[in-house]
Amino acid sequence: MKINTEKTEIALKTASTEVSNFAVNAEAEVKALESKYATVVPIATTKEGYAHCKEVRRELMPIKADLEKARKLLKAPILAAGKLLDSTLNPLGERIETLYKPFENAYREVDTAIERKKQARLDAIANAFKQFDEAIISASGESSTVIQVLIDDMADFDLNPKVFAERTEEAATKHGEVMTKLTSLLQLATNQEEMEAKQAEMAEREAKIAEAEAKEQARIDKAEQDKKDIEFAEENKRQAEQRQKEMEQAREDARKGAEIKAKEQYEQQLAQAEQKAKDQAEAATRAERARIEAEQAKQDAEAKAREENRKHKAKIHNDILTHFLNTGITETQGKELIKLIANKAVNNIRINY
Repeated sequence: MKINTEKTEIALKTASTEVSNFAVNAEAEVKALESKYATVVPIATTKEGYAHCKEVRRELMPIKADLEKARKLLKAPILAAGKLLDSTLNPLGERIETLYKPFENAYREVDTAIERKKQARLDAIANAFKQFDEAIISASGESSTVIQVLIDDMADFDLNPKVFAERTEEAATKHGEVMTKLTSLLQLATNQEEMEAKQAEMAEREAKIAEAEAKEQARIDKAEQDKKDIEFAEENKRQAEQRQKEMEQAREDARKGAEIKAKEQYEQQLAQAEQKAKDQAEAATRAERARIEAEQAKQDAEAKAREENRKHKAKIHNDILTHFLNTGITETQGKELIKLIANKAVNNIRINY
């Protein structure tokens, strides 16, 4: 079907031509009036001027009214024709739209489904590349176990060409780069964990050695203290025996003196002798105790200094051992080298403590 508007268009063009001719003629008349009055300055302050102004208005007003009347008269059939066209053709157009709309909806639904599949594929690609980037971020700073799980997940990643299409090669390259980076991170994490395990093992061994040394030192200190206690007891016993002998001698002397002197003088001398012996014994005991305490304080200070010096040397040895291990030698070899250097068995090499 073809809508034929040829006759109607010709009629409208003819009418339009007539209207245009009328407008041209009307404009020519208006231009003539503009030539006559446009340059005239209206002056109504005089009687003649006032009358002239009213005369011009009486002349031009009917012309304006005729133009307005002609505009409405000529416009009326045009408006009527427009309303007729709207009321007739709009429903017809809507009826045609009712016919083709189901067909349009059918193919647009197919287009929408295709677009949804396309967008879903693009989203899947974007998510895949995002997953590649997030795998590296997630692996940073994690343990070897976590990184291994990420590697296993990434190894099973499906690079389906039907999904990635033109970006399949790019996705494969990116996947390879991610696997390489994850493998490198796994190696770094494994090395770090092995080093930490070795350091922990070394620290545990050193702690056990230190504990054994402390126990041995405590045993030695106890033996020395026991020896001092025995010596102190023997010295006290010897002094007590000596005091007993002196007291017996004093009593004997006092007894003999009592034979010469009065009983009161004897008792006074005996009391003085006993007090003197007691004072001497207490002084001796205090002196011995002070000596033992001073000796113990000296030994404690020396033991503390030895322990601090041992820990200081152990720390330096551990630092040296860590550097040795980085060269590839074993821990046992590293410790033997440190022992040789510490004992000055290697010429021209010294450890500064």
